[in-house]
Amino acid sequence: MATSMPSRNVAALCSILGLCGLLACGATSIRSTTHLAHMEAELDAFSGRPNPRWQLTEEDAEKVRQLLSRLPAQTDKAEEPPGLGYRGIVLHMDDGPSGPTSVRVYRGSVVIHDSAGERLFRDRDRTLERLLLTTAERTVDRGLIESLRSSFDR
Repeated sequence: MATSMPSRNVAALCSILGLCGLLACGATSIRSTTHLAHMEAELDAFSGRPNPRWQLTEEDAEKVRQLLSRLPAQTDKAEEPPGLGYRGIVLHMDDGPSGPTSVRVYRGSVVIHDSAGERLFRDRDRTLERLLLTTAERTVDRGLIESLRSSFDR
């Protein structure tokens, strides 16, 4: 029992420092929120049946973290996904109260929903969206992935 108290204190201190870093950087940066331990992706495309979901490997999650940390803020409103069809890829993250809880990547916009509210970033070349589709290849039908990739160039 005595050994768990210091680790709780360290975890609390890390959460406080993470929150302070988030407050210090404001809503135009996500650098302090990219230390996520768990990432699950969801291809938001189906109605009437479950969307495909998959776990990102630690290597893929680190690539996502790096891309997220370099995205510029987007000042104009994000394009709203349609009611039917492809609506983007949603990252579900579990990193406690100081980190993002979900990130929607859709047509060059990245919308982060966390305890600070909603923040918007630009992924101009859809690099993050393309990377996430690549991570889906182990789980999602290849024909669907190729169809989505070809729509990116239109």
